[in-house]
Parts: sequence; structure tokens; C-alpha cells
Amino acid sequence: MPLGIYFHIPFCKKKCNYCGFYSITDLSLEKNFIDALLTEIEYKKKILKQINDKYNQTTVFIGGGTPSLLSPENIIKIIKKIREYVVKIKEFTIEVNPESLTEDKLKIFRDTGINRISIGVQSFDDRILEFLGRPHRLKDVTKSLEMANKYFEC
Repeated sequence: MPLGIYFHIPFCKKKCNYCGFYSITDLSLEKNFIDALLTEIEYKKKILKQINDKYNQTTVFIGGGTPSLLSPENIIKIIKKIREYVVKIKEFTIEVNPESLTEDKLKIFRDTGINRISIGVQSFDDRILEFLGRPHRLKDVTKSLEMANKYFEC
């Protein structure tokens, strides 16, 4: 039986009108948050090892907020720390938004073992995206899908 583990990254470029998830827009807190998250993962290593021993398949989801807003260095730190204690990962997903996705980040995701990208696309209509308060437009969605297709099977 698989088990899923979710890691919440609370940073967003802006708070969308409809969003009920906890998020903040102050990216100056990124370093402190990452340090605290890595400490928490280390503190919970015994539980994570037990999960790894008990379940032969685990899914990991890094969501938010917008995890793709993080610096590449911090993304690598989080993924490496998770992989220290959870090694039998069947599906390793990171949530991204079109406006913060780059080819460099996609390469990092792929090279660190992420095998699934969840792209936050609420609409393909610019008027609706604007109404929802989304910071991207259709052209950003199209570009993100094209980039993701280069690095991941779509």
C-alpha cells in the first residue's frame, strides 16, 4: 500500500482572490523557512525511516503556495533532505506555476529525481485568469507546457 507525504511551501508571488491555502508573499523569509523545514525533516527522521521501512511505495508532493518560486539552491536542499530518509519514492511531484517555471528549474527537478510536475493552470482564458488574480497568462501556460515536455513525459 502506498503512502503519500506532503510538504507545504507557503510562498506565492501574490495571493490569488480565490485561494484558501496558507501563503505569504514575503520572499525575504525564504532562508528562514528553508532552515526550519530542513530542521523539521531532520527532527522527524525516525518517523520518515519507519514510513520508508513499512511502505514499499511512497509518494511525495511538494506543494503550496508556489514551490517553484524558491531558489534552485533551496529546491535542491529540500529534495536532498527528503531523499535522505525516504528512498522508496514511486512518484515525486513538485507543484509549479507558469510564471515562475524556468528550464533551469526543470533540469534541477529532473536531475534530483522529481518525476512529476503539477502545473497550476486554472484557465486558458486570460480574462478568467485576471479575474482569479493569477499572475500568469495563457502565453506563460503554453511556454511552461512546452518547457516541461522537454524534461518530463507528458
